[in-house]
Amino acid sequence: MDLKTVKQGLEKRKKELLDREGRLQSDIRRESGSLSEDSEERAVEKENDEVLDALDVTVRAELQQVDNAIERIEKGLYFNCAKCGAEIAE
Repeated sequence: MDLKTVKQGLEKRKKELLDREGRLQSDIRRESGSLSEDSEERAVEKENDEVLDALDVTVRAELQQVDNAIERIEKGLYFNCAKCGAEIAE
């Protein structure tokens, strides 16, 4: 396995996640500023906010995992178990 290729793939994924997070944050800000007076519409808006928040949490978690993997590559630890340090075969 070529670590350079792996790192490039991770950096590409990181960019995608950062773009998605930016769009989610924009949607969250827009949604929170436009509450409807209609109770049914407010309920739908609240549900949408919850979905956006859950998606944002998921994106941030994956982004953290990608950052951790890139850091492990840079430190030369990519093929070592994060818990016990034992080498992991390709």
